[in-house]
Amino acid sequence: MSAKVNVDPNVLVWFRKDAGYDDVNSLPKSIRGNVIKWESGEKKPTWNQLRQLGNKYKRPATFFLIKNPKKSFEEEFTDYRTLTEITTHKSPNFIYEIRRAIKRRNIILDLLDQDITSFNPFSSIEFTKKNTLSYSHIIRKILEINIEEQMKWGREDNKHYFALKEWKKAVENLNILIFETRGVDVEEFRGLSISEFPFPIILLNGSDSPNARIFTLLHELIHIIQNNNAICDLTETRTIEVFCNRLAGEILVPENYLEELIEQNRIVKFIDNDIVHLSHIFGVSRDVILTRLRILNKISQADYDQTINRWKEEYLQKPKQERGGGAFDYRTILKLNGRLFTKVVIDAYEKGDVNSVEFSRYLGGVKLKHIPDLQESVGGK
Repeated sequence: MSAKVNVDPNVLVWFRKDAGYDDVNSLPKSIRGNVIKWESGEKKPTWNQLRQLGNKYKRPATFFLIKNPKKSFEEEFTDYRTLTEITTHKSPNFIYEIRRAIKRRNIILDLLDQDITSFNPFSSIEFTKKNTLSYSHIIRKILEINIEEQMKWGREDNKHYFALKEWKKAVENLNILIFETRGVDVEEFRGLSISEFPFPIILLNGSDSPNARIFTLLHELIHIIQNNNAICDLTETRTIEVFCNRLAGEILVPENYLEELIEQNRIVKFIDNDIVHLSHIFGVSRDVILTRLRILNKISQADYDQTINRWKEEYLQKPKQERGGGAFDYRTILKLNGRLFTKVVIDAYEKGDVNSVEFSRYLGGVKLKHIPDLQESVGGK
């Protein structure tokens, strides 16, 4: 008979709720019955059962022996101000992804051997007026992206994966960490920002479309510029969210270039084909183009609402595509961990600062055979 482990039932309850399972009935049936008995003190778990529970809660089994976990772990989000409120009533997968993002930031701070400063490239920007036009020029200059270069990205592929990669690269060149999630519903969140310098974090929902991730990336960047922590679904009507959406749209689709293209192409009615054509030129979604047209009074509010509602109906009528897991290759590693974090970990491994086990764990289970492809992909800045 396997030995039982004397675990405090209150500790088990705390870790369950901390993992996002507020109600014990939300646990899978395969473990629910045992957890109820363990938390009531009716039974004690074995080590093997604690390991299985730890896998579910994303915690090592030994953590369940901690006498006061709340005191031990309350610092996890302390330095991130609003994140304690942000993670309330969120899914276990989402909470885990936030924790993992913070942990990777801590890793990068530990690995870098040079003096780390809190240099903020946006410190000179003061949002004293809601003039998105002037701010968009400044942010584009800091990102070192000109419109001609951006338009080349849009022509690379009509899904805009290449444009997403280039926008991410430009933001990461400012020492902003970009991570993407797996297994989190888009309805729960589109993006999240943690404005802690050095190395603030932007967390994107990896299940979202490339177009949506591009817009979310710029939206969260604006939150970082304003030194705000935020979680966004891009549909909120709060003043700050409306401002971030509008500025992100102006950065992606500058007013003067949009006006110029409309005139060159002699577009008057803005039918779907015209909007799609413009979206590929800028490498953005048709929704972004439509919104820009409305803001610039090229279309009426009635036409805007009618088009948006029609697109939503068309989308809902499409059969849902099955999402396969896909091969876990170097491209997946880069997508989830970002180019900046991946490069720091590879450099540390090559210098002998981390061993092969740590290297694999830091990057989420990567195999050493992926190193050559990763090296080529991250390259230099």
